[in-house]
Amino acid sequence: MKDYRVRYWEQDGQESYVEFETMEQAQIFYNSLDGMAEIQKYVEEIHAYEAVVYPTFEF
Repeated sequence: MKDYRVRYWEQDGQESYVEFETMEQAQIFYNSLDGMAEIQKYVEEIHAYEAVVYPTFEF
């Protein structure tokens, strides 16, 4: 399990994830998705990922 992951949506609406070691790596991938994603950070205390950068797309 890596410290960061990017949650994004496929064209069919399915959620997918890609994990990264650093925030910088996650940010590069996030930027390539034109706001159709969010960056999540793993929080050890709760054993779960929490969003740190939200989607910027508009409906």
